Amino acid sequence: MEQSITALKAKRATFTGDPNAWDSEMKRLEDARIYLKSTSADLAKATTVNWDDRREKVSLAWERLQRAFERANGMVTP
Repeated sequence: MEQSITALKAKRATFTGDPNAWDSEMKRLEDARIYLKSTSADLAKATTVNWDDRREKVSLAWERLQRAFERANGMVTP
């Protein structure tokens, strides 16, 4: 995903749409990426008691990141 985000950021130079919309989507994407990293770090510290809860949070964070990427990528991909 990191490589895909880097490639997407490179497309910014050729983006002809509303720059504010692009920046908003990229902020959403970056926030989702940070949240995934946070939940992944929490998962690494999970115990048998909270494993399922933390694993579910990582799964939801991954889905959030994928949706954010698809929205941002959709802005630059015809």
